[in-house]
Amino acid sequence: MVAPKLVTKLVTSVDSSPFILIGHRLTCDVRPLVVSLIHNRLKQVNVALVCIENSSQVLTSDHFLRHTSDGPKREFKVIDLYAKYHTIDSDVCQHLLQAMEQLSDDYVVVIDSLTPIILMDQLYQTNCLLYRLFNRFKQLICILHEDCHSQHITESIEQLSHSVIHLSATEDKTFKAIIRHRKPHRKTHFCVQQSMEFFTIIDYNIIYSKDNNNESKYMPPMMTTSQTATDPTLNIPFNLTLKDSELEAKNNLLLPYIKTHEDTKVFYEYDKNDDIDEEDPDEDLDI
Repeated sequence: MVAPKLVTKLVTSVDSSPFILIGHRLTCDVRPLVVSLIHNRLKQVNVALVCIENSSQVLTSDHFLRHTSDGPKREFKVIDLYAKYHTIDSDVCQHLLQAMEQLSDDYVVVIDSLTPIILMDQLYQTNCLLYRLFNRFKQLICILHEDCHSQHITESIEQLSHSVIHLSATEDKTFKAIIRHRKPHRKTHFCVQQSMEFFTIIDYNIIYSKDNNNESKYMPPMMTTSQTATDPTLNIPFNLTLKDSELEAKNNLLLPYIKTHEDTKVFYEYDKNDDIDEEDPDEDLDI
């Protein structure tokens, strides 16, 4: 049985990743992929869509519930901050957290754009918000306009996420996705899987291109600093460290030109400018 490709796995499975980040440029319309994600999530769990950059009328609960009526009914809530965004002077993160207080922890939260949050509340507050959300809810899915931010900001958000999809569109309207997915590893904390895939979306389903021959690639398991720090003296023909016997001999060696503190004395010879008479030590001062 052929394992599903990464895009299919991330779109169809709610347990695939706690935090999915979709990065794209403004010239690429990411909405088909987001709609497919929400449609597949509503078959499994409740979904909350946070609208900050787009109006809530773009996506409505009736639209998705029409296509998921054959399965169990799930709740689809829209948190519309788009209408309030121009009246929020600062602290978008706090307004968002207050709006999500009533949601239970089993929701999948989809944020239509992180860009307005970063531009208003800066990077640190945004990272704190994302950390709280993906640790509280079932899954967090966010969209980021990569061409609106510096490399430092995009890399910081990517480092926090568990899966990153860099989405772009080709000339034949096919999506090109470069995916980086962290998956649990039995020996280390996680390992990284990378892939480049070409696909289209038809009726919320991922249809791969016929020339999509790219295989998923695994990177070596990510380890902690203590695990990855190798000994530089292993593969050299000489020693850079001392043996225990050599170290003991070094510590016991007393060099002839070094005297111990017990034998140290300070000799001072007065010159003509010294005032030996201590009756008035300040007599040389012009007071």
